[in-house]
Amino acid sequence: MADFFQPEPRSSSTKTILISALVLVALFAAGFFYFFHHENHPFAEARITSVQTLPIHTVFKHQMGEEIEDRSEDVIYLIAQVTVDNRFRAPLFLKDLYADLTPPEGAELHSSAAEPRDIAVILASYPKLKILLDQAGKPLRRETTIAPGASASGYILLQYPVDEKAWQTRQASTLHIDFYHNSTITTLFPK
Repeated sequence: MADFFQPEPRSSSTKTILISALVLVALFAAGFFYFFHHENHPFAEARITSVQTLPIHTVFKHQMGEEIEDRSEDVIYLIAQVTVDNRFRAPLFLKDLYADLTPPEGAELHSSAAEPRDIAVILASYPKLKILLDQAGKPLRRETTIAPGASASGYILLQYPVDEKAWQTRQASTLHIDFYHNSTITTLFPK
């Protein structure tokens, strides 16, 4: 007599199809999670809240008896207030801070944020800059650790060999922030 309560054994082809379907669903879910978590939710965000400028125009006078014209040099110092937010589940470690400037005419210019020892030398030459830096607060330094969910803020000091007009009429200026163990993030300087 036939036993009606016993299920029929599944064939091996049905098991193979089920396992393949489960693997495909798992791969699709992992790809979906990676795309939406990684691409649409950056691990960190940066913003520039303010920028102060100190344009410096220096004229080099020729000495008596020389038949050389006076020459001049323009430099602009930028004090940018920067905030970096860690959206990651692990700490972030700042590696480097630098910016690119595309003036209205000419090639792109690159400037690394001044290190503390460089700032001391610059301040000895330009006392007006000390007043601005004292008002700016503390610097945002390389090697800073940002805890998960936390932020780091401070100023960075940049220098470009252009006048204030070139800065004001720039095509673009971008801040790059490099991290150890993570990719670089960028943000634009406000116009």
